[in-house]
Amino acid sequence: MSLRDPPYEPPSVSELQEFLLADRRPTGHVNQVWPNLYIGNEVAARDKGTLHNLGITHIVNAAHGTPNPGHGLYFYVNTGPRFYRDMSVDYYGVEADDAMDFILSPFFYPTARYIRAALAMGGRVFVHCLMGVSRSATLVLAFLMIVEGLRLQEAVAAVRPHRDICPNPGFLQQLRSLDMSLERERRRRRQAQTLSHLARQEETASLTELRNILWTNRKPVAPVNQVWPNLYIGDEEGVCSLCHGCQPLWSAGFGVPDDLPGPVVSGGYHCCASESRHWTQLWFFGAAEAAGTEPQYTEQTDPRGGLYQHILIMNTLRNASFLP
Repeated sequence: MSLRDPPYEPPSVSELQEFLLADRRPTGHVNQVWPNLYIGNEVAARDKGTLHNLGITHIVNAAHGTPNPGHGLYFYVNTGPRFYRDMSVDYYGVEADDAMDFILSPFFYPTARYIRAALAMGGRVFVHCLMGVSRSATLVLAFLMIVEGLRLQEAVAAVRPHRDICPNPGFLQQLRSLDMSLERERRRRRQAQTLSHLARQEETASLTELRNILWTNRKPVAPVNQVWPNLYIGDEEGVCSLCHGCQPLWSAGFGVPDDLPGPVVSGGYHCCASESRHWTQLWFFGAAEAAGTEPQYTEQTDPRGGLYQHILIMNTLRNASFLP
């Protein structure tokens, strides 16, 4: 998946209206538009028998309020909890006006959460307004977009075959804004998932490559091998072969300084004990050289013989990043 998805642009308000108004058909007072989710009008909201027969457990009134013609408030349905007190239903009121300039979007998320909780407990939800066309339809479309993850056009296409709906242009524009906001969030999640997947792929590939390098075409190893210019890896036998017979370790190419005090043979550091400390000693000299520091050493008497050994002091190398 590309980290740069093409920009998403929902259908315009005019395109949505054209789709909603095309091929209209008669609509009943109440219709199921999604599993256990219904849209209807005031007639259905007041028909308790129909609500009981449908098994409605939760009612969302998108026209909650009391009509007041003197103040221009005509389009409200004044049912409320008291109207349903003789029924086993839960009531949720949204006091919204069916006007183009009314801001319905603050109710999108709270109503969607209410519907989701009701459906999650096995309930049946009836969402209504006065006509069951604009306010109630807008809240149901918002639910499908927020909870079910549908885009606006997909939500409209899901509801439209079951009921004629037509939110006013102001509500459609608010749904478009919601659609673009949800799409931005989906894009962020997709990008985060893609980056996480790529990181896991790179990590897996690196481990696989290391295994292939380490276990493919393996070759026999000698007691000591040069693995880098002037850098050797070996085992105890390799250490003994270097030290045995009082051979000069300088000949092994470890770059031991030739100004060390004590017994010196052929310009190198003479030793006759096959101990791992000699190997470590030589490695410390090489490490000091690589770190750009001057190795410090002192003289100690070998307990087996009186031969002076030159043991490195670690102080100058403690801060070197390659030391344990």
